[in-house]
Amino acid sequence: MDSQKEENWQQFESLPSQATDVEEIEAEPDTYFNLGRLNRIAYQARLLSWLSVGLGAVLVVTNLFPIFQLGLDLGQSLLRLLNTLPVVLIMGFLFVVLQGISESMYVLLDIEDNTRRAATALEEK
Repeated sequence: MDSQKEENWQQFESLPSQATDVEEIEAEPDTYFNLGRLNRIAYQARLLSWLSVGLGAVLVVTNLFPIFQLGLDLGQSLLRLLNTLPVVLIMGFLFVVLQGISESMYVLLDIEDNTRRAATALEEK
């Protein structure tokens, strides 16, 4: 059984690398992640969160615009306002969640970097 695992591992190591970015090729050999890729994911989560806020604002404005332009009565205006509430809540929730994901990734990367520096400093002493 061990020889089979060893053979599979050798076959896996002989496969050509799928790395296409310079950052992927220059990744540190003792890490399990790619720093450049994680930074891009965190940035994209932050960007997507702001896009969701922008989209929510556009949807709210387009939904409330007829109230002022057409001069709808109170009942129809309240109905329109209640129809925009789920949009506001969903977009706000997406914003908070995506911002949290982005910041959490940055915090975890900072913790890893700090741990690595501390280990290096202890090894030097």
